Amino acid sequence: MDKSFSEKLFRNRIITIEGEIDAGVASNVISSLLVLSESSSTAPIRIYIASVSHYYTDAMAIVDVIESLSNPIECYVIGAVGGYALAILASCTKGKRFMLKNSEIQFIQPLVVLKPRVQQTETLIEVEEAREERAALEAVLSEHTGKPLEEIQKAIDNNEILTGENAVAFGIVDKVI
Repeated sequence: MDKSFSEKLFRNRIITIEGEIDAGVASNVISSLLVLSESSSTAPIRIYIASVSHYYTDAMAIVDVIESLSNPIECYVIGAVGGYALAILASCTKGKRFMLKNSEIQFIQPLVVLKPRVQQTETLIEVEEAREERAALEAVLSEHTGKPLEEIQKAIDNNEILTGENAVAFGIVDKVI
C-alpha cells in the first residue's frame, strides 16, 4: 500500500487488516490501535478486515488490546473473515460490527500443522495446544455473540459459512451494509 494512502487512512482513524495475521501484522495493528487511542480515548477507531487467519497468538493479541481500550471500535468485514480473525471481529464494539453485503463469515476449524518425524509426545503436546487455542476462540465467540459454546462448536465443526442476515442472526455482526 502506498505510504501516503496508508497515512491518510491512519489520520482518519482507519486500520486495515488483510490476509494472514502474523506477528508483523499484529504488531502494526496493535501499535496503530494504541497510538489512536492515546490521541483520543473516546473517538471511534475503524477496522476494515479481510482475513482468514490461522495464527492464534497473533490474532488474540489484537483481541486483548481491543478489549482493553475505552474507544468504540467499529469493524467492517470486506470479503471473507474466518479462523482466528473472527475473534477480532467479535471483540469489536457491539452495535458497530458491520459486514458488506457480498462478504462472508467462515467458521473454520483451526489448522494443526504436525511436523514430520517427531516424537509421539511432541505430537500429543501440539494437538493439546491446538485444542486449548480452539477453546479460547470458542469462548471469545460465545462471549461476544451470546451464543452457547455448543452452538459455536457446531458452527466450527461444520465449517459453516454465513452471509448477510444469517451472520446478523448469529450475532457475529450487527448490520449488513
